[in-house]
Amino acid sequence: MSANEISFQHLNAKALLLMDAVTGEVIYSEDEHTVLPVYSVSKLMTAYIVLESIKNGQLKWDQQVVIDAQLDEISRVYAFTNVPLVEGESYTVRDLFQAMLVQSANAATMALAKTISGSEQQFVKIMNTYAKNLELSNSTFVSSSGLEQEDLVDFGIKIAEGGNRMSAIDVATLMRAIFVEYPETADITKQSQMWFNESDEIEKFLMTTSNPLLPGATQEIPGFLGGKSGFGGLDGTAAYAALLHDNERSLITVVIGAMNMNDVYESTRQLMEYGRTLELNNSVLDMQFSELNNKSNNGDMIYDFQVMNGEKDKFTVNFSKIIPEKYQDVEKYTYEFKPINQANFASNKNTYVAPILKEQIIGNIIIKNTDNSVVKTIVVKSEETVAAVELTWIQKVIKFIIEIF
Repeated sequence: MSANEISFQHLNAKALLLMDAVTGEVIYSEDEHTVLPVYSVSKLMTAYIVLESIKNGQLKWDQQVVIDAQLDEISRVYAFTNVPLVEGESYTVRDLFQAMLVQSANAATMALAKTISGSEQQFVKIMNTYAKNLELSNSTFVSSSGLEQEDLVDFGIKIAEGGNRMSAIDVATLMRAIFVEYPETADITKQSQMWFNESDEIEKFLMTTSNPLLPGATQEIPGFLGGKSGFGGLDGTAAYAALLHDNERSLITVVIGAMNMNDVYESTRQLMEYGRTLELNNSVLDMQFSELNNKSNNGDMIYDFQVMNGEKDKFTVNFSKIIPEKYQDVEKYTYEFKPINQANFASNKNTYVAPILKEQIIGNIIIKNTDNSVVKTIVVKSEETVAAVELTWIQKVIKFIIEIF
């Protein structure tokens, strides 16, 4: 079954994505480059910066963060998701980090941002710099927490309009960076409840989440490690990025623009279940762009994929339209193409089987340095349709003999 023929029942969202968390390969997607509001899902970027700051010694997990009057006031707003923070009291970086991921606590997130950069505005600059470094080309951040201008203006905090916006592919790329580089983060995101400020018997606060997919919940998915949700805006749309890891594979799902959290969780469950059923495809095609500077194809990186049982015996993909220009140097980089099974790829023949649909995901191109380290993985879609043809009985016999031998 091709990616375009996958049938889901309740994927009511504006953008969807299913990614192999190990390789970065996109298995299934819809509108993965569309830029959309992500609200608290953008706390993943703040989490990544905190983890990086711990790694480089700028922060320590047991470091005390003193709360100012502004954060105290924000933490008391019922409309915001929060844990109680008291002016003049101090909380550890670890407590605030856990509150950000489990409770989606906005004031706790802003406290971490202030600790790193001195102000919300300066931290936003760091967020956008990290986005550029991670090549999140469809992401823009205006706040550390996902709160928007109208949420913060009454507290004397000025930020840009528009809110935090990302594409599904950018969210998945960020999610993958966190859990590949800092896998221990999953020990927090998989929790359905956790104490905040647990050492204080009087002031401790039980953080909870209603995620039905977590371990022990009503719709538990084996191996599910949670993630980060977001909900807001005038239209009340929701977003979610999640991770699954079991003995077979690791998966990342992204759902953006659903109308409620029930749709988010149902879409996530279906994507996860689909990903777990896929047969792993270990086929890899080495891409030799020997005609890169050939004037006959205008210097484009052209590759012809073979097709069986089609009205044509091949279809062409222009990788110059897909691969960023800075990676189009055959002296510095090598290129591998990894097909995906649901795209009708016959691995024993290194060929596709018609029909192939235009805009159908056919695989991923993996760009490597000369030392064989992966620098980027990009989803590849067919640029044309190749219809299937009805074989004569003699062609069917020949095809059967070829497949056997």
